[in-house]
Amino acid sequence: MTAPRATSPPDAPSGSIKVLVVVADHRVRESMADVLGLSPGLTVVGSASHQGAALTAVTELQPDVVILDPRLPDVDAGVALVAVIRQVEPGARILLMGWSIEHENADLAASVDRIIDRCAPPDDLVTAIGDVARSGTRPMLDSAAARARTAAQS
Repeated sequence: MTAPRATSPPDAPSGSIKVLVVVADHRVRESMADVLGLSPGLTVVGSASHQGAALTAVTELQPDVVILDPRLPDVDAGVALVAVIRQVEPGARILLMGWSIEHENADLAASVDRIIDRCAPPDDLVTAIGDVARSGTRPMLDSAAARARTAAQS
């Protein structure tokens, strides 16, 4: 089990968006945290590789944005994890890293604030984090997530 890892001081610079990276694969998780840590305006406050560590990190680190891998080893569909994150830290925005809307569970896609292709360039990820963090109301969905929300409701 991987415990939450603080990758920078928990106190983010004023105006900085606090990001938690929750990805099962350590190579992807660490690379993403490193790249995002270089982005002005973002502070990666921690990372986690499984559900338990993610919930601990959300509670302790109070991120503005949680980047979530829908393929965590101990999560079936991810919807329950999203619900618990929202209960523990209601202000946190959740950005799902998916392959495509067709490959994601419609209920999961409808429960997050935004979905971004996991192969998107780093600049697109940084932009999505900023957009989601600054959205005043939930949800801030891209068109793919909006389609999933509509499908889940019908």
